[in-house]
Amino acid sequence: MDALRRVRLSDHFWAWEFSCRGTRCSCHGATQVDDELVRLLEDFRGLVESPISVLSGFRCDGHNRTVSGHPRSFHRVGMAADLSSFALRRDLEGWAAKLGELIVERVGNERGNVIWYERQKFIHVDVGRRIAELVRNKEAMLEKLTKGSGEV
Repeated sequence: MDALRRVRLSDHFWAWEFSCRGTRCSCHGATQVDDELVRLLEDFRGLVESPISVLSGFRCDGHNRTVSGHPRSFHRVGMAADLSSFALRRDLEGWAAKLGELIVERVGNERGNVIWYERQKFIHVDVGRRIAELVRNKEAMLEKLTKGSGEV
């Protein structure tokens, strides 16, 4: 972990921010992060003009199970992050929409997903294969899962 503290991925993000945070897994804080995700987050940070915290980046399989993550979660391959900040929390839906627009600009229409979690006050973003509409709330996501699509 000490070596990760010194690895800068971009102007505002460090490798350690994306490390697995599982306390009961055997990966010992492993890190995997997609370059496209870092570029996207750096561009988004420029729009927000305020620090952004990565609440969850890479998750090893053990940690992903512990947090009840989807078995095919993009967190497992370093292509997803859950974000929060004081600026984002003031207009979660608005910032999620802006992030969605940025995804279309940066990675196109075939990849990238944004989900905002109103109650928990964070935004999930990934640069994986497009799952559904660009921006959706948690209720719509849960409805899709209960219909058996299996994609999250």
